[in-house]
Amino acid sequence: MQLIYNGNLIDANEPYLLHKNRSFRYGDGIFESMLMFHSEISLLPFHIQRMQLGAQVLELEFPQALSLNNLLIHLARLQEANQLTNARIRIFLFREGDGFYAPQINKAGYIIETESIPNNQYEWNEHGLAIGIYDEIQKPVNLLSNIKTCNALLYVKAGLLKSKAGFDECLILNTRQKICESISSNIFWIKDGIIYTPSALTGCILGVMRLHILNYLKANQMKFEECEANIEEIWNAEEVFVSGATKGIHWVKSLTQGARQKQFISAQSSKLFQSLYS
Repeated sequence: MQLIYNGNLIDANEPYLLHKNRSFRYGDGIFESMLMFHSEISLLPFHIQRMQLGAQVLELEFPQALSLNNLLIHLARLQEANQLTNARIRIFLFREGDGFYAPQINKAGYIIETESIPNNQYEWNEHGLAIGIYDEIQKPVNLLSNIKTCNALLYVKAGLLKSKAGFDECLILNTRQKICESISSNIFWIKDGIIYTPSALTGCILGVMRLHILNYLKANQMKFEECEANIEEIWNAEEVFVSGATKGIHWVKSLTQGARQKQFISAQSSKLFQSLYS
């Protein structure tokens, strides 16, 4: 398997990062995940915009190599080298150079890697997700909250709970005890025909698929609201679904916290999925 490191096509099994890499030492970077179906990258302009926003927040010089046209060239090279038609793509953007907490330079390096996937389209999860609530650590709300940085310890801890409890996902709350997101997705819920999702003010990741869904709802004059809501709003919802660039929409069948459990339906969620991806 080949990957691209700062413009060079190299063997993924060969060492290419130094121990002093700032992403490794300090989490000083961002990352982006996307899907390629039938050699086409889903929502690629949105992904580039989000990387540019993340670079701006971290005061990184965004590489010209990751502009739309240049990135398409890189991805075509990887597709040919790895003989891929359907793939998961990850891009890591990190600050180059030395220095301790205070960087010496703001030039960004990058890695582009691909991984073959078996499906050639977004797939509806017929059986629904079983989710829990991770409340040991709450997500802070600040300038870094909405971007995908290389510091993911909160999500790792939530992932540990997910694995131990046998959940498919876990909800994450912010420090104001408001619904934020799940481990790897944005969260939506439906009540009385209105689709709700946490606003940027909750500190949620500004997901590419989240944006795509909101644009669709607005264009089709469907009722939706970006809000700051307590977890009780999920317990009172009729339907819940999560969204992500690498999964599309997955509906949630059940929410469990201790002895408390709630079952959800998928009537409107499945219709939305069909409208977006059929």
